[in-house]
Amino acid sequence: MMGLPKWLSSFGYNMDYYLNSPFSRRNALPSRVAMRQSLPVISGLSCAAEVVTKHFAGLSAAPLSTAKYQSELQAQFANLPSVLGDGLLMSTSRGRAYVHVLSDASPILRDVMTEVLNDTAFVDVRFSLNGQDSFYLVQPDQKRVQEDWDQLQRLGTMFNVTMHAGDTHVDLRLRSPALLLNIRYGGSPSEEKRRLVHHAKRKAVEDAWAKEAELVRKGYKGRRKWTPEERRELMEKGSVTGYYGTSVHVTDVFTDLADDPTAVTFHPLEPGSQYRV
Repeated sequence: MMGLPKWLSSFGYNMDYYLNSPFSRRNALPSRVAMRQSLPVISGLSCAAEVVTKHFAGLSAAPLSTAKYQSELQAQFANLPSVLGDGLLMSTSRGRAYVHVLSDASPILRDVMTEVLNDTAFVDVRFSLNGQDSFYLVQPDQKRVQEDWDQLQRLGTMFNVTMHAGDTHVDLRLRSPALLLNIRYGGSPSEEKRRLVHHAKRKAVEDAWAKEAELVRKGYKGRRKWTPEERRELMEKGSVTGYYGTSVHVTDVFTDLADDPTAVTFHPLEPGSQYRV
């Protein structure tokens, strides 16, 4: 859209000849304060003069909005505990996880985390489950399950540690108010990534059906126009026969969006076909 000064210049009017350039104040050297002050000190006379100058130099006929916008205050930092514990940082290098120890780390926590987590394969998938950041690691050596389990018991009540055994793998899960850490013993990172994305897609479709049923139950319009029979079935069963849900995202590429139920759309199945997530 063309602004007023550009529109006038197209007719041959050069407003620089009619109005002076707006006043600007620039410091020759950058300020020593790296963070912008939230409430700068300014005189009332200077503020009033600046407002008058802006009104005088403005060319728009539309009045300025009286809506108040929140000023950009200083950055706020969340008061949350460290993911692994005080003094411990986890990083990745070439697909492997490594724990870095700082000086204020607890000796027991330091020894356990470095022994269990170091040099495990990091799965590049991150989801937020019930407000918890989730991380997934893979330990190819399945024989280390019992050894790592004994190490994790030394943490006491710092983490809730559980074991989940399957046919070809074993999972050790560490939970805290801010963390869900799953270590899978057996398999490969690529297999674990496919499993997690598949599970996230199924959960997103289930949540989308539940949300759709809730909207229809309250009399709102859903994601598509349902017939009266389909609305009745949706409220009774939680889904509609002959329809399937799929994400608009390319979840194989954007894996972090696989669990987004708001991006799920419902489509009718073709006759004789079956849909699997």
